[in-house]
Amino acid sequence: MSPKNNLNTRKFNIQPMVVLLVAFVVMIIAWVGIFSWIRLNNEQHRTLGVALSPVNVNEVYPDWLYYELKPGETINDQFSIWNGYNQKVNLKLGALDAKDNSTLENFQLTSEYNDEQKTIGKWVNVTPSLELNSEEFTEISFILSLPENTKEGEYWGALYADYEPEQGNAQFRTVVQTGLRIILKVTNTPHPPKITAIHEWKNVSNEIKFPIVYFGISVTIMLAAAGLVLVGKNR
Repeated sequence: MSPKNNLNTRKFNIQPMVVLLVAFVVMIIAWVGIFSWIRLNNEQHRTLGVALSPVNVNEVYPDWLYYELKPGETINDQFSIWNGYNQKVNLKLGALDAKDNSTLENFQLTSEYNDEQKTIGKWVNVTPSLELNSEEFTEISFILSLPENTKEGEYWGALYADYEPEQGNAQFRTVVQTGLRIILKVTNTPHPPKITAIHEWKNVSNEIKFPIVYFGISVTIMLAAAGLVLVGKNR
């Protein structure tokens, strides 16, 4: 065989490997770009701090808990808690009445230390403490029990979570409180609101779970193709 033919044969064997190598590099760059975009988008839209949300989203007040109950009735429900901090938080949970002069636009809660809880703060039973890791959420069950002699009317209050964000060497202790409003209508003819959705939190790990799977499949296919080329070359 002439040197020219040998050169052509080597080119024929080498070119598929070059194409595979270039394709692999392009794929890596593309996936890095996709992961970076997902991460940036998640950082821009994620909820910072600690947030409470209803699990069962109602049609009347979608962002809050809303119930219509008869005197003496009990309801079991859930709410979700999200920790958007980059560190673990220890939460103190409970329920409080709204102040008498509260409005939906200016919603104010009573103090657990200085005010007697007479309605929502007294009727709600929830686990008193919780620990959440960074970018973790969980669902918490609670019970709302009305006394038999509860008067008809509307009662306001909230579930709350107290926590201390990371404060470094700060001299003063800061406690942050976040809450989830409860609007309760007590009536002898209740009409429970329609549940329109189930709320779920999403974090970075959930956002990139499927792209990682696809990336692994792509790498496997590329390696298998490279192996086939090498086998064909050595024959």
